Amino acid sequence: MRKNTKRWIASAAALGLLTGGAVFAAEPVDENVVAVPEDSVTEEAPAVVNGAALYNVVVQDVNGVTMIPLREVAEGLGYTVTWNGENESIEVRKGAQYITMSIDQDSYAFSRRAPQSLGAAPTLVNDSVTYVPLSFITDIIGGYYSVNEDGSYKIVNPSIVTVSEVQEDGSLLVTDSYLGEVIVRIDENTKITGAGQEASAKDIKKDMVLAIEYAPAMTMSIPPQTTAVTIDIQNLPVENVEGTEEPEMDLTFKGEITSIDNGLVTIGVPFEDDNALRLVISNDTQITKGNDKRVYKLEDLEVGMVISGTHSEPMTMSIPPQTVALTVNIEDEGSEEEAETLESVAFEGEITAIDGDIVTVGVPFEDNDAICLVISDKTQITKGNDKRIYKIDDLEVGMKISGTHSAATTRSIPPQSAAITVEIAD
Repeated sequence: MRKNTKRWIASAAALGLLTGGAVFAAEPVDENVVAVPEDSVTEEAPAVVNGAALYNVVVQDVNGVTMIPLREVAEGLGYTVTWNGENESIEVRKGAQYITMSIDQDSYAFSRRAPQSLGAAPTLVNDSVTYVPLSFITDIIGGYYSVNEDGSYKIVNPSIVTVSEVQEDGSLLVTDSYLGEVIVRIDENTKITGAGQEASAKDIKKDMVLAIEYAPAMTMSIPPQTTAVTIDIQNLPVENVEGTEEPEMDLTFKGEITSIDNGLVTIGVPFEDDNALRLVISNDTQITKGNDKRVYKLEDLEVGMVISGTHSEPMTMSIPPQTVALTVNIEDEGSEEEAETLESVAFEGEITAIDGDIVTVGVPFEDNDAICLVISDKTQITKGNDKRIYKIDDLEVGMKISGTHSAATTRSIPPQSAAITVEIAD
């Protein structure tokens, strides 16, 4: 996938506008304010979703740095935390997100990418609770925070959604990758921003990408309904000094479709491929296939297809980034495979982790030859002279394996590549 340039629009662009929880209004205040029905049955919004919020996190000053309790915050945002007492290392996971760190080492690795510094190492307080810098929220997880009156912190990991419809009553029908369709209502307490400045409900249009903090209560209806505490319009057009809109640049992409979900087409593998991208396909997206004159639709796209095209310049800071597809061209089958080299590289080592279809050989960040192998249907897995057909389910942590992988590898740590052959040692 090729991009000429990028404009990253942060969902935490205006922290000063963020407040505590929203309340449900009894009646609209103006044409943009919408009320949640008073007879709605509500429940607490699920924690492990596309976004979550913690309202009263107590911080500590550690060597002059504001630090937060890692397990309390991470688990509150839907992550699982695993402590390894032998080497004092920590794993934080949610779905495909994988964060690793070690006590007293200012090095935070996110989803197999090169580690980065936050200016302070994870620290054990009272030899029992791990604290990490507050910047862990903004720089690693991609959320934001605000300070409560009592000195505690509100920490938010916003939901990244796409606007399917702006309804007549001013509410929004959005597509949430975890919850599906959700009706989001806007009241007088909802804070709306975009492009680093204050915005209004009138600025929200169909197919826009929003970072939303849901209110704690959500109805059990289908689709569920809730009120927005904050909304940041991720792709609000930016105005220049004369007050006219800057023209958006058309940026190019190319890659294999790995998933299609509610009008969102993902190319590449999120959290693994640096160039993975999630494309919003709208009625205005022009879909073609070579010189074919047929009019193609979203329904014609399939997982495994290689597509190319252009997308709008604004994109979210989510992983993978999300943007609106302007044009999509369905490439001929095999065109990308033919362009790849057929060279292979040998590997050998012990399996230390198996996560979905990814098998890790060696210890990441410790072994120089550690590698993550993507096991596909094309990977040939054998064991000595055994004629049995082996699959990824036959592989186990602790096994010693050898084989070959594609010469093409990612620049992550450890590198990732497609396994061609795997031999299980006796």
